[in-house]
Amino acid sequence: MKLHRSFPFPRLSGRAIALGAAAAVVLAAVGFALAVIFDANPAAAQTTCNMNTPAISALNLGPGDILTPFTNAAGVISDCTTLLGIKDALEGATGNLNWSASLSMDSWDGVTVTKYTTVSNNSHVRVINLTNRNLNGSIPAGLGSISNLGQLTLNNNQLSGAIPTAFWNLTTLTFLDLDDNRFTGNLPEELWDLTALTDLNINRSGLSGGTLHSSMGDLTSLTILDLGNMALTGSIPTELGNMTALEHINLATNRLTGAIPSLANLTRLESLSMAENQLTGAIPSLVTLSNLRIVHLFDNRLTGGVPGGLWNLRNLTTLDLSNNQLNGAITAPSTAQLANLTGLTVLNLSNNQRVNPTTSLVDGLTGSIPGNLWGLTGLTQLDLSANRLTGGITLTSTQAGNLSSLTRLDLHNNQLSGSIPAALWEISGLSYLNLGRNRISITTGLSGAIPTATTGQLGSLSYLNLQRNRLTGNIPTWLASRTTLTLLDLGDNQLTGSIPDLSALTNLYHLDLSGDGDISNNSLTGSIPMWLGDLTALTYLNLSANLLTGDIGDIENLANLRILQYLFLNHNQLTGAIPNLEGLVNLRGLYLNNNRFTQTIPAWLGNLTLLE
Repeated sequence: MKLHRSFPFPRLSGRAIALGAAAAVVLAAVGFALAVIFDANPAAAQTTCNMNTPAISALNLGPGDILTPFTNAAGVISDCTTLLGIKDALEGATGNLNWSASLSMDSWDGVTVTKYTTVSNNSHVRVINLTNRNLNGSIPAGLGSISNLGQLTLNNNQLSGAIPTAFWNLTTLTFLDLDDNRFTGNLPEELWDLTALTDLNINRSGLSGGTLHSSMGDLTSLTILDLGNMALTGSIPTELGNMTALEHINLATNRLTGAIPSLANLTRLESLSMAENQLTGAIPSLVTLSNLRIVHLFDNRLTGGVPGGLWNLRNLTTLDLSNNQLNGAITAPSTAQLANLTGLTVLNLSNNQRVNPTTSLVDGLTGSIPGNLWGLTGLTQLDLSANRLTGGITLTSTQAGNLSSLTRLDLHNNQLSGSIPAALWEISGLSYLNLGRNRISITTGLSGAIPTATTGQLGSLSYLNLQRNRLTGNIPTWLASRTTLTLLDLGDNQLTGSIPDLSALTNLYHLDLSGDGDISNNSLTGSIPMWLGDLTALTYLNLSANLLTGDIGDIENLANLRILQYLFLNHNQLTGAIPNLEGLVNLRGLYLNNNRFTQTIPAWLGNLTLLE
């Protein structure tokens, strides 16, 4: 007899069976939905977000209600859907963004989600920072629907195309950086509707053309204004002077015209760059801008004098007014002002010569070099070149000793006279010195012998240009030990004697010891030194218009100068047959005329295909 063990199964009614079947259908549907959500197949990537999407559900959005959880998620769900929808268009072919429905938005590249707070009862995307992501797509119109976006950084990419009108709906933006891209179109007027902006950078964005609008004055919270390199035209609105929160202004490298408006109210301003435009008129008073550190107004058409009030700006580090049409004497800073200008490192007033249309005379900065300028002890660069400055260089030994930071001094192309002060050699860090082209008549130009440098002086000198003055005597032998020299130009002076041994100057790329054919210029004698062939870094060698003698055949070692581009030996007294120099394959200019050669034009010249 078999024993049967029984189990007490309940008996199901017909209604219960029906409900069970319905539940099975629901579970199957849920399973299907989850399968869709978590499908890893890129071809089926989800672009619509909801509370069950991992991009959202993995976020810790803050407190919610048990019955209606995550009621504060509506904003971020909408932003999630938007960003997934524009991802492909934004990144282009690179596929560099990891934005995905299956990845928490906390881990999305460059995306910051603002969570639930007692102040804001809705989470949303607040920051998108995609700097230097190699994006090569375009800005989709949908980006304009991220309604609470506060910071958008897309700089250093290759984004292109026009910026859609809908983009300017981002009225909550406080920070916008589109620098270094390839956008097309003009600067849009809608930009000035973003009145919450504090930082604006569209420099080198690719946008080109357009004008500055008076409504820019509505951006009263703006601290950084960077619209450089955009080919903007027209004038600078006077409203700029009312944007009192500004700390940095960059309108450089445009085509702006007219006068610089008053900036006297911008007392927070730290840097001002309006360089490389077509601005005219006088430099406005900046004396109230006590925080100003950097002033770049170079490459314009500004007139008038150098405002003396600039010396009151005790935080000034850089003042560049070069390449304008300034005139008159340079106002010297007072002793009291010098004490407050110890941070000034760069002073550039160069190239302010112009032909006065009324008098047809050359204008420019005139008078002598103010002695107090040598009291700016923080200077690293001083450039007063290409003006009409006269008188001598009055630097004292004490002043030179206090200029230990000065590395670059350029006084060329003026009308200076007198001797070169030996104190110049006491500026310990000097690496660039240009005193050339001060002779414009028989009475102007620096004169006398080149001062002797002692051991340890000018140890960092790499550039020395004393060309076109009235210097006399021999070429100093101490130059041979300044092995950091890369350029040495002593041409067009009144130097005599033979060329000293400079064979240790193996870094030289430019050597000019020429005269200019005038009997009052260099008259170097002797033969062409054989050691010149050891200066293999030379690209320019000029020994013309001297009294050099000897057989031209002795210079065959010049064939070692493989990167030489210009060789001037003309107007000397060289004899013999020209040696084969066809190895100088980079030669663009070869000048051997007005000597005493015995040979016709050599056939190998035809092999120097770069000769001009």
